[in-house]
Amino acid sequence: SFSFATIEKDKKKYSIVIDNGAVVQSVPKKQTAQAANSGVKIQDSGANINITVPRDELKNDLKDINKVLQSARVATFYEDGNFVGYRVAMLKPESPLLKLGLKVGDVITRINGSELTNPAALFNMFSQVDDISALNVDMLRNNEKKSLFVEIR
Repeated sequence: SFSFATIEKDKKKYSIVIDNGAVVQSVPKKQTAQAANSGVKIQDSGANINITVPRDELKNDLKDINKVLQSARVATFYEDGNFVGYRVAMLKPESPLLKLGLKVGDVITRINGSELTNPAALFNMFSQVDDISALNVDMLRNNEKKSLFVEIR
C-alpha cells in the first residue's frame, strides 16, 4: 500500500511516495507544476481532470522516444494479489507524462477504455499523437478513482 506526504525542507516543498514504509520517490513540489510554463491548460474538478495540450508541443516532447522512456518508470501494481494496473514509479522533471497530468504514485488502469495488459500499451499512445484528438486515462490517485481527459489541439 502507498502513502503520500508533503514535507518542507529549506523552504522547499517535496512530495513523498512511501511504499510499505520505504520512500519510493521524493520530488520537489514545483516539478508537478511544470505544465504551468507551457501551453498546457489544466482543470481539476476532483474526480475528473481535463487537460488541453498543444499538438506541436506534445509532438516535440515525444520526438525522442528513448528520452521519454528514460524520463519515467512504471511498475506493475497489485492489490490483494490481483493486477490493478501500472503505477507511475518515477517521473523526471522533463517527462512529458507530467504535461499529460500524471504524477508519481498514480496507478493507470485503462487508456481510451482499454485495459492495460502491458506497460508498452501506455507508451504506444505516443506514436498515435498525429492521429488522435483526445486521450482518456482511468487511474487511481491516492486510492481514489480519477478520470484524466487530455485534449490534443
